Amino acid sequence: MKISAASGKEPIQIALLLWLLTVWEASAANENAEAFKALCRMYRTVSAKLTSADAGRSDVAGELKQIENLKFSSLHTANYTNATFGDYKEPAKWSDRKKEIEGAKASTADGTYTRHPDSKAKQAAHARIVIIGQKAKALQARVNAINHDLKTAITDTNNQLNADLFSANTSTDSSDDPFAARNQACVASDIACVCASTGANDVCCKGCATNNYDNTGNNRPEHARAVWTTVKAKCAKLGKISKTTAATLQAALDAVVQTIGGGSSNNGQPYMLGGGGAGTCTGASDANEACIDYSTKLADGDIKAIPWMKNVMAAIETLQKAESETVELKRTGQAIKHLTALVWTAYHLIPPEGQQIKMPETAPIPAGDTADSRKEEECNKQQSSDKCSDPCKWNENATDKTKKCTLDFKKAAEQQATQEASGVNGTVTTGCAKHGTDKTKCEGVKSCKWEGETCKDFSFLVNKKLSLSVAAAFISLVESLHSIIVSIFV
Repeated sequence: MKISAASGKEPIQIALLLWLLTVWEASAANENAEAFKALCRMYRTVSAKLTSADAGRSDVAGELKQIENLKFSSLHTANYTNATFGDYKEPAKWSDRKKEIEGAKASTADGTYTRHPDSKAKQAAHARIVIIGQKAKALQARVNAINHDLKTAITDTNNQLNADLFSANTSTDSSDDPFAARNQACVASDIACVCASTGANDVCCKGCATNNYDNTGNNRPEHARAVWTTVKAKCAKLGKISKTTAATLQAALDAVVQTIGGGSSNNGQPYMLGGGGAGTCTGASDANEACIDYSTKLADGDIKAIPWMKNVMAAIETLQKAESETVELKRTGQAIKHLTALVWTAYHLIPPEGQQIKMPETAPIPAGDTADSRKEEECNKQQSSDKCSDPCKWNENATDKTKKCTLDFKKAAEQQATQEASGVNGTVTTGCAKHGTDKTKCEGVKSCKWEGETCKDFSFLVNKKLSLSVAAAFISLVESLHSIIVSIFV
């Protein structure tokens, strides 16, 4: 601007010049405000470290204990009264375990454990409880695995975030280690580069930093740390991010990336953060030198070449996986709760005492086993539809391709009842059946009736059809409920 003598416009021109100088001074003082805001946001985001509460752990032990309690409560009398059972190989331990569902402890907030007389319905319920319990245990194993993964993710993420801030997992800003000569290794040192140079005070904000960090005599780690300490105090006043997530980290990273090149007019170096002119980012002169030149790191177009950005990306990936597993954890925990509710439903369908259909005495089932679970295993062994015969059923679209052949519990119940009625497989060992083919002895007992070539229980014959229908209907109901729940939640 030229000011000529005696033009008569001197006051106006002088005022305009003073205004421009004021604007230029203000601009220089806040030259790197945008870069500072972006880096400050990153600092506030990564400094919100994760705690164990962020792992979203799930505890399903209570549900599994209920299922086990119901399995024991529905045991055949011969098994329940035996000295040992299953994993409880010492009489004292089996006795103590039963006491947890007996007497005053039988009534709980979850429900009441009742020892019903042996019956077909009880046997069917127990068989189903065992199988559902096995599925619940498999889900519990997945819950435990996810809990472990989430705990590991917390540790990994905090290490990655700390490396993002201070260049190493265990570093802090209480030492000079993170502040080696302008090396783009961490957020702390980059903030020092953006906010200090020999000829620029307050380049990021008023009172943000002094001009004591450059590539000459003041290019020492302790000087960079002094700049960082001053700037950090200003940045911290904005408050921490409430919770570090993959989304908040990505947003903070995007803010920094979008700011790169925004303040530079040097066409040869378009990847500067901070600075304004043809600066070389040495901090040796004015605000133009208060910058970071990422051009070498970004030569291949990969921000992971910048060390601290690589750590941020690693943390984002870790958190994304953890967030996905947290959703699965909640879903799996909910599935276990529904399986527990299904087990209670099966248990409550056992008719109370006085409403039982008499069940012929049978040899006790081996500890930890059930007839249905044995049949289920036999069915699972069949790997072709032509070998999957009753009481098994074939499902070509089964999720588990090794278990396309599974037990049809309705057919199994009908088959078992038919066998019991005819004395097949030695299941009928007492009552009228003990008379075998002795017609005279059979007819001498009022509760017995000679039919065909065998002696049969009269009450059993009367209730045979009812028994079959009740058992089949019961199993069909429980099986259908189970299928629905598993298809939705598992």
